[in-house]
Amino acid sequence: MTSLEGLAPAFRRCVGELGMWSASSLFVATARAAGGEAGVAALEEALGSEFPVLEQVALGFAAPDVTEEVAASCVGLRRLVVVGIESDCLAPLLARLPRTVAVALILDPTFPVDLDRLRAGWGHQVELTDLAAFQRFSGTKSALLTTVYGTDGFRAAVARVWLRCHGDDVRSQFGRLIGWNVLGATMDRFPRWLVETDIDDFTDLIGAP
Repeated sequence: MTSLEGLAPAFRRCVGELGMWSASSLFVATARAAGGEAGVAALEEALGSEFPVLEQVALGFAAPDVTEEVAASCVGLRRLVVVGIESDCLAPLLARLPRTVAVALILDPTFPVDLDRLRAGWGHQVELTDLAAFQRFSGTKSALLTTVYGTDGFRAAVARVWLRCHGDDVRSQFGRLIGWNVLGATMDRFPRWLVETDIDDFTDLIGAP
């Protein structure tokens, strides 16, 4: 048992408030700064089997940065509902969106979240919503956006909450359903903590391999 195995609870907390990919990127960067590639390997050994996204990040798998393409897909929107947080995606996207776009966030309840800290961090830029209320943001000038954690061209790994907030009724109420792929190809390991969905869910799938 390595000393790093005790990091799992802290990692889960970070996932809840930053997102799986963002937390993985933070932990891998910290491990590299502290111990070089040996530190990254030790982190992957300790947490990779439980958190396959962290494993992929530690192994260097990532899609190219497509923030500009995602921002371009949001041109003309009045409202954007982000399904599942990824802070490393959301922050640069917000910087590119016009202030006239109202942005709401549905959190994935899989991991614990300090709502007060989250609200303090995002301020007035993002409104927290939930599955019972998000459809008030619907309209032809509205979109749902979620992070994709790898795709094989047919199926895509997404946060569990995505399956609870889209469907035929939602597709008819939102102008676009956008998938933002951060991992490129599908993961070799079963995507624990995530679910798979058809890529046909999306009107726009950006960052696909």
